[in-house]
Amino acid sequence: WPSWVTVIFDRGTQPSEAWTEQEVACSDHKGEEIGLVQHKNGPCGVLATLNAILVAERLRKGQALNTKFSRDEFASAIASIIRRCVPDDASKAVICSWRTDRHGAAIETDDVAVDRLSAVVAEGLDAFLSKGGLLLLVFSCVATHGPDLVKTEALAGGGEPPLIVGPNQLCTSELLKLLLCGAANGSVGAYSLMGGKTPDLSTVGGVGLLSLSELQSSIPVADSLKAPPVPVWIIHSNDHFTFMFCDTIDAKADPPVEVMHFNGLPPAGPRMCRVRVTGDKVADKAPEVKKDAYFKPEPGEIEDIVQVDPADKTARPGQFKTWKYEAVLAIDDPSVTGPPRPADADPPKVFPQGQPGTGAWRCASCYRDRFKTMNFGGNDAGTTHCAACGKSRADAGWALWLSYDELPRTWQRKIRIRYGAAVSAILHTKWPDCELELLSSSRSSKQLPSV
Repeated sequence: WPSWVTVIFDRGTQPSEAWTEQEVACSDHKGEEIGLVQHKNGPCGVLATLNAILVAERLRKGQALNTKFSRDEFASAIASIIRRCVPDDASKAVICSWRTDRHGAAIETDDVAVDRLSAVVAEGLDAFLSKGGLLLLVFSCVATHGPDLVKTEALAGGGEPPLIVGPNQLCTSELLKLLLCGAANGSVGAYSLMGGKTPDLSTVGGVGLLSLSELQSSIPVADSLKAPPVPVWIIHSNDHFTFMFCDTIDAKADPPVEVMHFNGLPPAGPRMCRVRVTGDKVADKAPEVKKDAYFKPEPGEIEDIVQVDPADKTARPGQFKTWKYEAVLAIDDPSVTGPPRPADADPPKVFPQGQPGTGAWRCASCYRDRFKTMNFGGNDAGTTHCAACGKSRADAGWALWLSYDELPRTWQRKIRIRYGAAVSAILHTKWPDCELELLSSSRSSKQLPSV
């Protein structure tokens, strides 16, 4: 291997079979003709990116979405990805190929003038579509862009090489951004590390992206990725990439809207689904200035959700909107720090402590100190003082049981992430109050798409 391969894989690491045995091929199953099949976890980011670009081009041309991609379409998409990686001051790309018939063994590189790139990719297309071909695409992009520039861009975005990581050799956001935008800055958020808003991102094919990381980090995905010029999105969950699209290029952004989703990886895939998205809202653009996501809790707002009512969860599995949740309220605690809530911010939802019930209860004071004492404050029905701290129930406070509808939206979002379908949580970043309904599936499953 060339020395610069350490930008892609950890030093001494060989590509796994997930990469060396993966070819680029459409599904043979009815209803999945435009979906690229994946065999093992690992190269999903590259496959999803390529698949999304192929579908975006069909939408641009107004072509049917029920036939497999042609060799010309594959060649055009692959050449477009490599071309995007050519630095502004360069006039050539680098095409990588296997040195022998044994794919995954060793590579050789050839400089290609940009104006000849499409022809050269078309001539060598079999190598890109055959087993190990996704590796050649990644190698070609890194060699074209320049390994040192890839390193610099990854660090500038808060990441670092290699581009393929972990025991399962998963794609990083740095690799995805290199293929999609021609730069390895892995940030997909609306703000830079310095807090300023990022400029609009131009992507191959006009493809966008939605990510679960937005809900986990409270940093919105960049506006240009959330609302791309072509209604095709790469979908990023914690460790997998799939893609979603509307089947007409002029599909309206406001719900109700129908989307198609494809996941090529077993056991949940290969599977193509049509989903109806209903609701009243489309996500606003991110504010020009990044705002604090955390404020010191005000007395009476929810400090933490302790648990779901076990009986509700058992009786109605998966129906988290019908469950009750045990919540501990915040108090005015000088030891808790954080910026004050701005005067123009929406006020938090606060709850009165109310009157004590007759059942078992949880001491709120003990729960707040649980990490110091490892005592979670549980007390038997009929008791008036906490068995652990000795405080009266009135002085200590107690946890409340609240329905999902009673929870403030910030906590509903956390519950949705924790207990709901991941696809629902991700699509809420685009349509904040949406409900999803499965309309059709290429396989027998009646579940919402797995992402």
